[in-house]
Amino acid sequence: MQNDENSPSRLASAFRDALVRTMRVAGEDEAGDPAGISQTELEERTGVSRKAIGEYCSGHGDGAKLETIERLAKGLGVPPAFLLMRREDWISLANAVITLMSISKAHGEDAPPHQDSIKESLTPIEAAEVGVALARALGTIPKRRGDPSPDLAKAIRAAETGVAHTAAAPPYQTLTTDQKYAAIALCAFAGTPKHN
Repeated sequence: MQNDENSPSRLASAFRDALVRTMRVAGEDEAGDPAGISQTELEERTGVSRKAIGEYCSGHGDGAKLETIERLAKGLGVPPAFLLMRREDWISLANAVITLMSISKAHGEDAPPHQDSIKESLTPIEAAEVGVALARALGTIPKRRGDPSPDLAKAIRAAETGVAHTAAAPPYQTLTTDQKYAAIALCAFAGTPKHN
């Protein structure tokens, strides 16, 4: 069988890679910063067996059902589509954002915020941090003013967590600097609770 760009094995590889990258930031350390979660922790969040999660993470499992992908995405705090996007899908979306940014620049708008934070080698943790900073700058995460009410603090934390987890999913190592920034910008919007 021919292994072309649209073969199921490429989609399974994209799923495996996004799942593993997102698991690297789906937890929280003592300081409240993104940290990795284990397969057991993801099982507890989703009800998907640790054995199945292990098979998906290693690329040896049979194709996951849509219901399973939805449960994993919910447990990781990301839109389900972000677990299934192939490199070329990220490039297409990133190029669309680049085009929009070019149009904005042509109309005299300032350079996008936090674009200088994008490094050649971007880890999932760094992507999560840049994603949250960009979401704050773009206003998709509510600003903290003084001592927020418990409900507002919870909403802000949910938005920060959603953006951080979503920003970890793209395959940054295969994208250009502009594409990395565009993908993070998409995550700054798609990762907030109202969008996923």
